[in-house]
Amino acid sequence: MEFDFSTNVVVETLDKVPAQFQGAYVENEDKEVGGFTISPAAKPLVEAISGLGTALSKARKEAKGKTAPNISEILAPLGVDSIEAAQEMFDTMKAEIEKSSDGKINLDKMRAGMQKEFDKLLQGKDSELGTMSQSLHRYLIEKEAVNAIASQKGVTDLLLPHIKSQTKVIQDGTDFVVRVLDSDGEARGDGKGGFMSVTDLVAELKVSPTFGRAFESEAPRGGGSPPASPRPPSASQPKGREMSATEKIASGLRNRG
Repeated sequence: MEFDFSTNVVVETLDKVPAQFQGAYVENEDKEVGGFTISPAAKPLVEAISGLGTALSKARKEAKGKTAPNISEILAPLGVDSIEAAQEMFDTMKAEIEKSSDGKINLDKMRAGMQKEFDKLLQGKDSELGTMSQSLHRYLIEKEAVNAIASQKGVTDLLLPHIKSQTKVIQDGTDFVVRVLDSDGEARGDGKGGFMSVTDLVAELKVSPTFGRAFESEAPRGGGSPPASPRPPSASQPKGREMSATEKIASGLRNRG
């Protein structure tokens, strides 16, 4: 059975305290009460160990019930999100205590170990949030760019990379908005006291000598009658050889008649 600090805050003797936890106790300053109590220096660590043990017991107990428990809610105050993570942290604490050669708790080492575990969890959450943020930014930029390019009859595959390189998503109050950037990485103005929009940027690219080729031409297509086909050679003028004198006379008579 696990040692319960919550019911052993004050003990008459250290005999009932496991050897690895005895270093957390000091003689009680209240002589009338006597015995031993948890030292102020060890109290934060003892509370952490007790909290882990209580959370694990509660999670296991609810897990045996008919309805699925909200494990994350139970373990959230401890900075972990699963029974396995809590158990691992609890086992790490116990292992550090049991490795102590004199049976006393190395508080600094324990705190460092706990901080390392919390930092690892925070890094995982930061990485997850970073990925979500990148996806959001990519979606917002592509959505505005594709709509603006389509309205100007541009070629998305050619123009989208250039628009992405000149835009950035920033938080404006509670909203996330797309800003067009200048060469210094600052938001570009629209000349009217506001910010340049992606639509403005696409319109600018359309009149550019370089990027204008990526837009459909608005010049009217040619009209009128098609060019006349060349007239076929006259039957009176056979091709490939010069007419004889007799043929020339016959041709002249036909033309006169």
